Amino acid sequence: MWAAAGGAARAELRLADGTTRSALLAEGQFFFWYLADERVDPPTLVGYDAAGRAVAEHPLPDLDRIGR
Repeated sequence: MWAAAGGAARAELRLADGTTRSALLAEGQFFFWYLADERVDPPTLVGYDAAGRAVAEHPLPDLDRIGR
C-alpha cells in the first residue's frame, strides 16, 4: 500500500502486538505492507516530522474484511 507523505519526514506502522515497522519514503509517498488477518486488528500508520513529533495517525483498513 502507499500513502501521501504530506508534511511527514518519516512514517511507521504500529502493529496490534505493539511492534513497529518503518515505511519507505519515495517520491513523496510512503510505501508499506501488512498481513490481512481477521484475528488481528490492522495497524495504524503514524507520520513524524523532522523533529520526531507525530504529525498524523491513520488507522488502516482491515483488508481481510473488505469485499465480504
